[in-house]
Amino acid sequence: MIPSSGSGAESDSEATQRRGLLDGLVRACDVPGLLGDIADLIPDVFGPESAEEAERLRTFAAYHAAPDKAAFLQRSDPDLAIVIRRIWGSAKPAGPALRGGPSKR
Repeated sequence: MIPSSGSGAESDSEATQRRGLLDGLVRACDVPGLLGDIADLIPDVFGPESAEEAERLRTFAAYHAAPDKAAFLQRSDPDLAIVIRRIWGSAKPAGPALRGGPSKR
């Protein structure tokens, strides 16, 4: 079990370590149930300041559970969709200018 700081105040070092831990997790794990379960535990372990990371982990869980990953990414927050594509090698969506070469406008 990862200990919380106890005081409620988190140092920059602790926040960096937490983000590093969660970044490693989203890069290594593609099991939706496990990611979702860990996301549920994050605020209890790290405190309310970790809610954003928990939500990001839930998004990764939803991505891995989605039957149509491209459609899921199109509905997702654009910045998070870019991160997911970079980590998991998902293809970029084909926009109008990408399908037929450069735009003729």
